Amino acid sequence: MWGLTMEARACSCQDFVQPEFFNEVERRARKEHRCTECGQPIVAGEQYFYTSAKWDGVVCSVKTCKPCAQIRDDYCGPYSSLREYIIELLGVDLV
Repeated sequence: MWGLTMEARACSCQDFVQPEFFNEVERRARKEHRCTECGQPIVAGEQYFYTSAKWDGVVCSVKTCKPCAQIRDDYCGPYSSLREYIIELLGVDLV
């Protein structure tokens, strides 16, 4: 991934506080959504991941396309944000 060393791939998201609750389910879109990570459309009929969680008393929910979810899980873990990881590593927001 972008020629990074294994040390560079270890992002600070591994140090995050565990959520009070975390639920991720795979869904099939009935209408178009946007991936929270990459901003690309999740078109009707496409599978995606719907995540709801609560950190520090704040409940949030996100929709993530399958490619972004796979990259996030491979490099940063399920409780983190691929987008924040990229911003941390590269210093730019690609969305």
